[in-house]
Amino acid sequence: MTIKDNIPASGNKDFLPPDMEKLLQYMSGKLSEADRIIFEKQLEENPMLQDALEGFQESKLQEPAIRELDIAVNAALWKQVRKRKNKTRHRREKASFPIWIYVLMVLMVLILCFLVFFI
Repeated sequence: MTIKDNIPASGNKDFLPPDMEKLLQYMSGKLSEADRIIFEKQLEENPMLQDALEGFQESKLQEPAIRELDIAVNAALWKQVRKRKNKTRHRREKASFPIWIYVLMVLMVLILCFLVFFI
């Protein structure tokens, strides 16, 4: 696995999704009072964010470990996406029949019809 495999779609390897970045800031107490209130409102509305917070709090992971985990998960997901794209592309290439074969088949049928009709 190369470094490029760990880079999210944004192209910035230090990039975390906004919710993840806010989550880390919230856990470390680095959010301002206004941002904390907004984030807590988002927590109430987003069950996945609640689960993430609970999971990180239960695991007692520190911020660097969470960032590494995020990079590893991101890399695994991108690997699956690439694998699926390649599989789909391969299936599409395999299923596509060259057009010259269709043309050849039509010509053969026309020649056969011509021979049967005139002979």
